[in-house]
Amino acid sequence: GTYIYDSRGIELHHLDKSLGLEYLPYHFLLVTYDQRKLKYYDTTSGQVIADHVARNPYTVMRQNHSNGIIALGSAKGTVEWWTPGIGTPAVKIFVGAGISDIGFYKGYMYTAGENVKVWDSRMLKVLHTYPINRKLTSLEISQSGLLALNYGFRMDIYKEAHLAKQTHPYMTYKSRGNMNNCRFVPFEDLLGIGTTYGFSSLAIPGSGVPFYDTFENNPFETKKQKR
Repeated sequence: GTYIYDSRGIELHHLDKSLGLEYLPYHFLLVTYDQRKLKYYDTTSGQVIADHVARNPYTVMRQNHSNGIIALGSAKGTVEWWTPGIGTPAVKIFVGAGISDIGFYKGYMYTAGENVKVWDSRMLKVLHTYPINRKLTSLEISQSGLLALNYGFRMDIYKEAHLAKQTHPYMTYKSRGNMNNCRFVPFEDLLGIGTTYGFSSLAIPGSGVPFYDTFENNPFETKKQKR
């Protein structure tokens, strides 16, 4: 199960078994999925405010941070966009066989299956396609739009992949151990990687946004500002 603790280490909530988590900071909602079930929890009370059931089993869940939409990918190659107030998908798209990961950047959506596709989120139209020569483990997008494709022992990073079709990666990294997952560090030019040998980080120039809105995200926020 999933447990939620406060700053003092006291257990506040205990949630059901889940395969993935996403948090909606502007709605104070925690989203969980378990194959065919999608649940929205109110983090203040711990109550379930929405419990959706889908026809297809889910394999991946990602959040669109620009609008709070939850995207779910199924093994049958469909991507569904969900909201808590509607019991059916707001949008359902067939993108190809076997969805391994989904990503969002501004008005674009990335889907990884037989190949990586860049979509226009408003027109639901494929803009660019990148072939996959080996099994893709995960994809990650930085604040500035850099696309990282994780193939296990190899990492390819593309620059401006949503604006034009790129013929060569911006950077390439090969690890001596299998890379299970990766995440870009906000406001920093760093990429964190979890491998079979532990955690490592890479310096990726231009991946982070150097400026920020102190009323939105403030890395140097004090306790008084947080209140």
